[in-house]
Amino acid sequence: MLGGAFGDSWGGWLELTLLWVPEPLRGRRYGERLLRIAEEVARMQGCRGVFLSTFSFQAHPFYERFAYEVFGELPDHPVGHTLYFMKKMLQDPEPG
Repeated sequence: MLGGAFGDSWGGWLELTLLWVPEPLRGRRYGERLLRIAEEVARMQGCRGVFLSTFSFQAHPFYERFAYEVFGELPDHPVGHTLYFMKKMLQDPEPG
């Protein structure tokens, strides 16, 4: 397996629960391709946005490069690290 992405859409959002590329293949834009495909599938399903969580020692900077914003943090989970909750809007929210 060369990696993958897994998530669920509900309530107009895709929850991306896993995006994984094996260490020897990182840096070859596979993660970017998987993320863009997941976002496109979410758009086709009518999702307004994507949200996910990632640890400070994982992919926080990776997601920021693709316009994901932190909307919550859980410090010291695990001790010495932070769990970040991130989101990206795929389409403008409806007025009202």
